[in-house]
Amino acid sequence: MQAFRLSRNLDTNGFEVMLVGDFKVTYGGHIPTTVGATCKAINTDLNLVGLGIRERGGDKYVGWTWRAIDGQGKICAVVSSQSAFDHFAKEQPIEK
Repeated sequence: MQAFRLSRNLDTNGFEVMLVGDFKVTYGGHIPTTVGATCKAINTDLNLVGLGIRERGGDKYVGWTWRAIDGQGKICAVVSSQSAFDHFAKEQPIEK
């Protein structure tokens, strides 16, 4: 199982996909297994209207995506905070 954070870099306005968790899970029959990951996106927004200054930086959190990779190294399942983000999990290279 791999978890990815999706964010937008406020300095470059570029979209970023960051691996935040890589877990080896052994599936044994019909026994449920729970896996979780945490991450943080930090940004600043300094807005001094009177001086005409606005500075923004850091990352803006957009969403998350998870993927399951089978023993053969193929993606067998993907789930995301929004279905439109599924392609980000499929596009990331699989490292063995």
